[in-house]
Amino acid sequence: MAVRVGIDTSPPGYRPPPTVVWVLLTLALVLPLAWRRRFPLVVLVVVTVVFFPYRWLDVSDLTVSVVVWWLALYSAGAYGQGAWRNRVRLLDIVSALGFLAYRLGTAGGAVVEGPLLFRAVFFVLFNVAFVVAAWVFGDVVAERRTGQTWPTLVRELGRLHAVTLTGPTGTVTQTTELSTAQQGILRACGLIPPPRITALHPA
Repeated sequence: MAVRVGIDTSPPGYRPPPTVVWVLLTLALVLPLAWRRRFPLVVLVVVTVVFFPYRWLDVSDLTVSVVVWWLALYSAGAYGQGAWRNRVRLLDIVSALGFLAYRLGTAGGAVVEGPLLFRAVFFVLFNVAFVVAAWVFGDVVAERRTGQTWPTLVRELGRLHAVTLTGPTGTVTQTTELSTAQQGILRACGLIPPPRITALHPA
């Protein structure tokens, strides 16, 4: 609805993408949030990938896409786990801010200069603050849910490994046994513990 209102109230001369295009892009952008707690890192990657064509086509959405991306970034911090948590967040932030800087720096198809350049720099810095807030809030929620600091969470969950054993009867891949601390962290975050055996290949 917000996208429809944004398009209908756009300035004269605005030409929105075909209805089918902006509807499909909006659904692809918003629907993944339904799984943001169960698969937070995957959702962030999907939302970011859809965000680029969504903004490139200049869909007038009253900042809905920005709010959706912020929520996905926050969820990745609050519910993500493992070493890839920060890597995925950082990669998505760099790509999103780089895209924003490029769009602002080449407004109208030409490199901006003078006052417009300062305006572009201001918007980039403003969005940096917006992103930092999502990062910090995500970390704070993760720490409050478990009662432990993030370095402790990383250290404990980093001790969980997948081990592959090969013998005459075949190959089996299993996770190391969860410690009491690891079980408490997963339970506090509402996460399902990984299965003991993840792969089994008889000889």
